Amino acid sequence: MFFWGALVLFAAFAYAQTLDSAIENAAGEMSGRLPEKSTVAVISFQSASTRLTDYAIDELNGKLANIGKIMPVERRRINTIRSELNFNMSGEVSDESLFI
Repeated sequence: MFFWGALVLFAAFAYAQTLDSAIENAAGEMSGRLPEKSTVAVISFQSASTRLTDYAIDELNGKLANIGKIMPVERRRINTIRSELNFNMSGEVSDESLFI
C-alpha cells in the first residue's frame, strides 16, 4: 500500500512540475514575441477541473506580470471586457453611429 501511495504522490509531483514548467515556458514565449508594453488577456483554458483551470490562468498571469515586459489584464476585468466586445459585435453599434 505504501508503494502505491508513494507512486501516486510522485506522479502528482511530476505532473505539477511539468505544468509549472509549461506555464513558465508559455509566459516566456509570449513575452518574447509580443511588443513591449502590450496588454494581454488570458481568457480561456479548459480542463476537467475548475481548480486546475483557475490555477493555470492565475499562474500564467502571475508569470507574465513578473516578467514585466507585457501587462496581463486582471481576471476581474475580463467579464467587463467580454461584455464590451459582445456589445460591439451585436450589431447595435456601428462605425457610422460613432459621434466624435
